[in-house]
Amino acid sequence: MMRGGGVDIEGQTCPRQRRRWMRWRHGFLATFLCALALSAAAQQPLSMLVAIEPIETDANQAYVRDYQPLIRRLAEGARVTINSTLSREMSREMQASRSSAYDLMVGPPHVVGSALRYQYELLGTYPGDLRVAFVVGKDSPIKNIDGLKGTTVALPSVESYAAYVGFGELNKRKFLAKDAGTTVRNQSTHESALYAVEIGRAQAAVADVEIAKAWAARTGGRIIYESPPIPAISIAVSTALPKPLRERLRERLLDRSGAANLFGHAPLAGEATTFAYVNTLTYMTPAFLPGATVVSAARAQALMGEGAQLYDVRTEAEYKRMHIRGAKFVPYVEHSKKEIGFDPKLDVFDFEAQNIPHDKPLVFACNGEECWKSYKAATRAIALGYRTVYWLRGGLPEWRARQLPVESVKG
Repeated sequence: MMRGGGVDIEGQTCPRQRRRWMRWRHGFLATFLCALALSAAAQQPLSMLVAIEPIETDANQAYVRDYQPLIRRLAEGARVTINSTLSREMSREMQASRSSAYDLMVGPPHVVGSALRYQYELLGTYPGDLRVAFVVGKDSPIKNIDGLKGTTVALPSVESYAAYVGFGELNKRKFLAKDAGTTVRNQSTHESALYAVEIGRAQAAVADVEIAKAWAARTGGRIIYESPPIPAISIAVSTALPKPLRERLRERLLDRSGAANLFGHAPLAGEATTFAYVNTLTYMTPAFLPGATVVSAARAQALMGEGAQLYDVRTEAEYKRMHIRGAKFVPYVEHSKKEIGFDPKLDVFDFEAQNIPHDKPLVFACNGEECWKSYKAATRAIALGYRTVYWLRGGLPEWRARQLPVESVKG
């Protein structure tokens, strides 16, 4: 067969050139698809949560002074629009992290730590640590946290990292169970929690370590426990974003030349393992529920296919943003403690108004193993006489991890 210029007379590329052509085509195609994905993501504005806990007295000023330059820098470097939301409700934002409500989350350890457990990765941290101290009065015989069983412990605002650590350490020892006799009183500030010890309203208090040290030096009180240091401010990004976009955001954040500072510090590369301590303090639901059957996401999907109704008991905003396909919204408004012996009279759950036959199979779900709303809703349904109750303990996070169908409410 006659050939010329590397091409045979039938127009077919020679084997060696064909291999080069295939390699070039595959490389070009991969680059093109990557660029296409990044371009599509860039066309959609990214959402960013700025969580500022109550220890910062002027959140609005801090937001303008410290966080807006950071947001502008990330947006310019990654060539995206970033819409930011300022929040001081840490508990709500920790729940939001379980349903990937934001593309980016910047905030204190308990908020970012929660995000890292639910399909986020760490972009970076800022120098400066948060530590929490348990303190007792000068003449107290209590020597450690184990001695706090049956006492009254004063905590600052429930939204603060100090309160999160306080609740977590007490809960870890099962001191918050009804039969433990330990009472927790949340105060408005760290100082007011410490003052409760001074005037005898509490036997111990929890506060930021620097505030606690100053109080101890003034009153003669003692620190009986100090938590490990955790970066005070960190940034996490949703792994749902294309990897090239996440890498571009990370490079921009960690670029030392002209980096946007928070409190005078340039950001650093961080490790997710830094948050290991924070993640031991979760308020995990029990693995069982008498009167109900605990099911996996796959089993819940099968039950729905057989006619069972799944109830999403989270907030309306969470439900509208994303929920299990086919789930019905009936909110559980939670005020009771996160414990097995919770008091349902403190909560609001208007389930009886649904007029559901008592032989109808029901499935309850919320935001995963740390979310007590579905546990409490299922408990309430059992008390109301429903005979076939299922509990999807893994909730929406498990459902999404299994790549099962979800939907949103537009508008």
